[in-house]
Amino acid sequence: MFSRWAAAQTDCVIVPTGKVRLLLHDYGVEQPVFVVPSGIDLSRFSREPDPWRMAVLRASLNIPQENLVLVSVGRLAEEKNVDELLRLRAEMGNVPVTLLLVGDGPDRIRLEGATAGLGLEAPDVVFAGMVPAEQVADWYQLGDLFV
Repeated sequence: MFSRWAAAQTDCVIVPTGKVRLLLHDYGVEQPVFVVPSGIDLSRFSREPDPWRMAVLRASLNIPQENLVLVSVGRLAEEKNVDELLRLRAEMGNVPVTLLLVGDGPDRIRLEGATAGLGLEAPDVVFAGMVPAEQVADWYQLGDLFV
């Protein structure tokens, strides 16, 4: 209801993805909605990872060398549905997999509690917190898979 009201106060709405445009349509927003993707400089993410830097990052987080690393980089907020990642990691049991959550946000404390409630602890799930923007590419490269 709030989204519909707020959009009604505008001439148009700009959203980052088609998914958000469909969501606003489902909410009943009648104003024109335009998709303008967020600009990202991809060159930062195309360089080869520095093996030494990756080893230092992994060691600083106490992630065993044999663990597969699933990395999620972003704001820890309810709408990101990190709970689903935690449940899926819990379903994996004792396999050598680390879910690495890079970022912070208003849902972190609750997510840490949910992690404990699922019987997960480091190195099953690692909360790395915020990282400087210029280091984000390194954190993506630390992961074997982005989730």
